[in-house]
Amino acid sequence: TVGYGVYSRKNWTTIKNCKIKEGKTSGSSKYAVYLVKAKNATVKNNTIINKGESYGSIYLASGSNFNTLSNNNISTSGTSNFGHGIYLYTALKNNITGNTIATLGPYGYAIYIQADSDFNTIINNNITTSGQYGHGVYIFQNSKSNILINNNFTSSNTDAYSIYLYTASKNNITDNTIAT
Repeated sequence: TVGYGVYSRKNWTTIKNCKIKEGKTSGSSKYAVYLVKAKNATVKNNTIINKGESYGSIYLASGSNFNTLSNNNISTSGTSNFGHGIYLYTALKNNITGNTIATLGPYGYAIYIQADSDFNTIINNNITTSGQYGHGVYIFQNSKSNILINNNFTSSNTDAYSIYLYTASKNNITDNTIAT
């Protein structure tokens, strides 16, 4: 099953003060918020609860640039693979600030930055991961010049990294708190 809570291809979209809940544990490619080529959007003060597999609670895809994701409460609890909190794919210059993200399940990345997603700022987030390979922030596939400042990370699985850089360069990681 594929599904979206909110889907937008428009600039200046605002999604705020919403509760978006996906209750089925079966199915894949489900997203609470899915933005494609959307610029200058604001996603703030939302509660997002996501289950299932192969999804991102907030997904900024292909050219979704200059967006602000702030003060959201995101939880994922899929029992299968790839339940991400925030997923950026070829997305530039986005601000991710003041969010609380908790992931449970294997390969559940709290923030996943992939495929030349550059110059994103990640500040003052509280991130908890507890699944196998459940990384806090995973920066991958030539994503560069991202900034991580003053985030709190808690990872409770031996195969999970709070911050994982793979084929990623020139990223700035400053004043973060990490508990494993």
